[in-house]
Amino acid sequence: RGRLRRGACADPRPIHYEGKNDVADIDSRMYPSIESMIEQDRQDRDKPYFLCEYAHAMGNAIGNLEEYWDYIENRSVRMIGGCIWDWVDQGLCKYGELPTNYYYGGGFGDAPNDNNFCCNGIVTPDRQVTPKLLEVKKVYQYLRLHADDPASGRICIENRYAFLDLDNFCLHWTLLRDGLPVAEGDTDLPSAAPGSTATLTLPYADRVGDDGEYFVNLSVRLRRPCVWADAGHEVASEQLAVTDRRLPGAVQPRTDEPLRISSEEGRLTLAATGFRMEMDLTRGIVTSLRYAGRELIHAGAGFELNWYRSIDNDKRTYRPTVCALRPDAEVTWEAAGDGRSVC
Repeated sequence: RGRLRRGACADPRPIHYEGKNDVADIDSRMYPSIESMIEQDRQDRDKPYFLCEYAHAMGNAIGNLEEYWDYIENRSVRMIGGCIWDWVDQGLCKYGELPTNYYYGGGFGDAPNDNNFCCNGIVTPDRQVTPKLLEVKKVYQYLRLHADDPASGRICIENRYAFLDLDNFCLHWTLLRDGLPVAEGDTDLPSAAPGSTATLTLPYADRVGDDGEYFVNLSVRLRRPCVWADAGHEVASEQLAVTDRRLPGAVQPRTDEPLRISSEEGRLTLAATGFRMEMDLTRGIVTSLRYAGRELIHAGAGFELNWYRSIDNDKRTYRPTVCALRPDAEVTWEAAGDGRSVC
């Protein structure tokens, strides 16, 4: 504590020291669950709260980033953000190999090694875009686009920038009917100071009918070039429903042949030409499903819902946790193999 105070005399910037919150100027935590983050944020303390490391980006990751930021931006008491670990996959090229191939621990005959634990970035080693980067961009965007009266073309844009006015941007919109574009246009955005909201009406109302399901795609772009991007670069996007979802019509049977239904000795059977299904009424599972003479259920075991899908992060800390919570869980979906009917 004394060393920290002496350092503060020489450098007045706030001190962050994860694990030593009592002597630091900022409370921080690494990798809390959302529930734990909320609990710590609501503690009666007079310091800002910072996630110095969270959202480990190894493999297929960043999946619940939106839930963290929904709380941080809209309901938090002390929070000032967090740091994703990390920016770029730290893969290396090999002499004599293709320059597009990247290697990690063990790829150079090195032992011991940390395997792919260095590949945890939101971009690849050569800085290519990944789905993780797109997810981060979407969650972090500073403009929020909401439907006011979408059928008439009226939308709201909330400016969450700290310094930029909304008139620094323009909007490209595309009206979709059943997934296909039917109209599009561009418009400059009105002035709206940071922290305020603007409402505008897009001219597509006369193109909306009752002949399909309509959505509008919104893309907010830079009006002018800046030091980090050209004019036209997209900074925020959204898709808004314009009409209510159209429910599909009833499926018409291909034949007038009635479905034969029988029940005996705890077993329910449904059958028609080329089709037969049997269900165990005691266990509530489908024990047989035959189409065109082919059995689709393995060993009468029924459909087995493999509830968990493994990601790279499970290979370490989280795998024992999953197994402890669900001892019979198949942590990797590949483990289901050919001997199970998985849905």
